[in-house]
Amino acid sequence: MKDYLRSKYFVKSFFALIVFAQASLLAQPAIQWDKTIGGPVDSYLFSSQLTADGGYILGGYGRFGTSYNKTDPGVGKVDFWIVKLAADGKKEWDHAYGGPADDLLVSVQQTPDGGYILGGMSNSDAGGDKSENNNSGSNEGYRQNDYWVV
Repeated sequence: MKDYLRSKYFVKSFFALIVFAQASLLAQPAIQWDKTIGGPVDSYLFSSQLTADGGYILGGYGRFGTSYNKTDPGVGKVDFWIVKLAADGKKEWDHAYGGPADDLLVSVQQTPDGGYILGGMSNSDAGGDKSENNNSGSNEGYRQNDYWVV
């Protein structure tokens, strides 16, 4: 009798697992679109947000130069790089912000007025898009990072 109950319990459990697995597979959302975005060397994405117009703002950093999706060469070795996509994934625009050295964007957010606030770290002095010098100076020949907000 115990073997019968065990096998009956096993069959019911196995059936429930199959039904759950099928329901889970059916619940997976379909990919609406996908896109590869990059510049001439390294491109790093650190922030993305749905925008008020149904599109997306992407933020990270990229190296100096243009090619592929990067149309703004920037100023320094590494610059903040933001890309605006439409709801269907098509690129609307991109822009690089930076000073003469390394500027690494970590976060981009849309502001209530429809603009954007960018935040990250920088070891650039004034120049290019940057109006103030680096405050942290250098340590053993290596430039230290400050916050940079645009």
